Amino acid sequence: MTAPIGTPAFLTALADGLATVPGAAPALGFAVGLALGALHFASLRLNTDLFVNGGRAWLAALLLVGRFALLLVVLAGLAMLGALPLLCGGLGLLVARAVIIKRMGGVP
Repeated sequence: MTAPIGTPAFLTALADGLATVPGAAPALGFAVGLALGALHFASLRLNTDLFVNGGRAWLAALLLVGRFALLLVVLAGLAMLGALPLLCGGLGLLVARAVIIKRMGGVP
């Protein structure tokens, strides 16, 4: 597999290894998206509580920026593995969102 210029060596090695097992890259993308989505949307509850209850606005803002930075870095890594792992990662995010919303009692 030819990696884009500037791709870290570990991602190139991972992509080469995943290319040998059919379906491994999409499965990895989905699993990473599911885990990332669970972390992202579960921490959204804490972030919301920090903003609403006041007192620690700087901590809420830091958590907000951190959540989105992590999302950006992980999705960029999946994009370097290819379009299908990225799409499966996005699907994992959506599934995690649905599960978290259902566990929290639904959308008001």
